[in-house]
Amino acid sequence: MGARTTIRTYQVAARLWLTAAVLTLALPGSARLGVWLPLHLAMAGAVSVAIAGAMQNFALTLTAAPGPPALPGRQCTGVNWRRGRDSNPGSH
Repeated sequence: MGARTTIRTYQVAARLWLTAAVLTLALPGSARLGVWLPLHLAMAGAVSVAIAGAMQNFALTLTAAPGPPALPGRQCTGVNWRRGRDSNPGSH
């Protein structure tokens, strides 16, 4: 399945959740538990599905970026291991 097809599938699913949320507004207040059911269907259903579909694009964008340049010499760790504990006063 291509990227556009996958995104389209998530968008359709999000629209279905949102449609279900709007349709529950027609139910009596006791059946839909006030505004809890429509809000739950919209937020937990539609929004989370839309975000899940978009996360694939974000992950692809982040992994396509080049890595940071290599540091010359050794990697800096912030601790001078050769001098022992006295050179790192916060470790006592």
